Amino acid sequence: MSIIKLISLGLVVLTIASCSQNNPPPDGAAEPTDSAQTYPTETQSPQGSLPDDAVAKDAEAARAAVADAKAMRLRANLYTSLRGHKDVVYSAAFSPDGKKIFTRSSDHTSKLWNAKTGEILSTLQHRGEFVRSAAFSPDGKKILTSFGLFGGAKLWNTETGELLLTLEHCESDYFSGEHPAFSPDGKKILTSCLEDTAKLWNAETGELLLTLPRSFFRSASFSPDSKTILTMSPHEAATLWNAETGELLLTLQQARGFLRSASFSPDGKKVLMISSILSNDTVWNAKTGELLFSLGGADFLSECFSPDGMKILTVSKDLTAKLWNSETGELLLTLQGHTHSVKSAAFSPDGKKILTISWYNTAKLWDAETAAVVFTLKEDVPYMSSTLFSPDGKIILTTSDDDIARLWNAENGELLSTLSGQKTLGQTSFSPDGKKILTTSGDRTAKIWSTTDSVADLAIDFMKRLDADAPEDADAAILWLAESDHMAEWKTIITAMKDNAGLSKEAVHALVDKELPTVALQDALKRVVDTSY
Repeated sequence: MSIIKLISLGLVVLTIASCSQNNPPPDGAAEPTDSAQTYPTETQSPQGSLPDDAVAKDAEAARAAVADAKAMRLRANLYTSLRGHKDVVYSAAFSPDGKKIFTRSSDHTSKLWNAKTGEILSTLQHRGEFVRSAAFSPDGKKILTSFGLFGGAKLWNTETGELLLTLEHCESDYFSGEHPAFSPDGKKILTSCLEDTAKLWNAETGELLLTLPRSFFRSASFSPDSKTILTMSPHEAATLWNAETGELLLTLQQARGFLRSASFSPDGKKVLMISSILSNDTVWNAKTGELLFSLGGADFLSECFSPDGMKILTVSKDLTAKLWNSETGELLLTLQGHTHSVKSAAFSPDGKKILTISWYNTAKLWDAETAAVVFTLKEDVPYMSSTLFSPDGKIILTTSDDDIARLWNAENGELLSTLSGQKTLGQTSFSPDGKKILTTSGDRTAKIWSTTDSVADLAIDFMKRLDADAPEDADAAILWLAESDHMAEWKTIITAMKDNAGLSKEAVHALVDKELPTVALQDALKRVVDTSY
């Protein structure tokens, strides 16, 4: 077997180990041949080293293997595991800039991590209280957590882990309502309590700015421009308030039925209200309170606006999803084809496609203009639990009750990779740039995976960022790396290339030589590689 094939097998070891069945190579990926001469590895050599000519040829083959990494379609390597919690990790999220990760655990703590290195930055203690929710501020500099049964919230500095503010809210012995949230401009914090009220706080000082009149608030949310607050009382109505003065602006009263949800359109000009009564779902003008139209003819399970706000997507109990004109209420399309109840539906980021998932093992991608089925994703498992688009809309992520996440090509429905080896797979999310996936697990960890880029591609991105600023001396470059996050990030990437992708030391050396023109930085990075193998 050639060294190219050995490296190729090393590159795909994670994918093979992760699948219940071995998948054939993707279209366009050539199967390696045995025509090249075979050379022993270091561990195979009785002397523990290779002859010079063998090293040279091995390095040449390694360069070829690395250059062909994308053709071999290596996908979804495990990048690193976040270890440090003492119990189940049930929630994790990237910061808005993708540089940090926040995790919540049943051990009554939450942690902030460096997303590049997997290192713990800080542990946020809640004194034995259950951490119910968390949200980054829009600029990522703060994080808001809620805890306990009675609606307390804490504000933390994400750089230092310092507790900045504690907001005590609920006075009654009820669970709090909607999770505390930042205003879109990050200047205010909104909290709400069931059978109590909603309160508005200054996000810098913790000053209580407003207390809305007592009511049974099921939820409270900001308009996109942060100027209006929308509260929902399920047995009464939706109410709009001035976020500066607390003035009651409008009351939107359903004719009948239990109000299940109320939400703003993306431009904040409309409010969509979903009722428990058939044919009583309504859209209102958020400025005047005028009832614009009702969405009739179905009992809806969920709903959402398109990214541009021009359409409304609903899921019905009749095994369909429906698309409506948000200006007129006209029914545009009915997406019909599932044989079991549709669980949820979502637009692609560009609004041109719609993804639906049934309660069993099928998801379908539809053209949002024609209602044509683009493809159907079907898994050999009883239950598909969730679906998610990558930020660029090119990948679809699905999770199932076999604790495996799957990545699919959003253009043709090709299965790209599986993410397995997790105990009780929990939440999944993409990083803001779409290059990484974050999963939570019952094994007390969260895991970071690379997506369509191989780990080698992540290494290339890393080296491109370094080359412009690196010193011109190898020893100075080592110190320069050590004085920043660069060293820890490079070691994390090396570990991923070695343990998860199966790349040999020679292949990593070849990658460094190929991608970096600076000799001093080449030497510095290869020294770190040598100490890691």
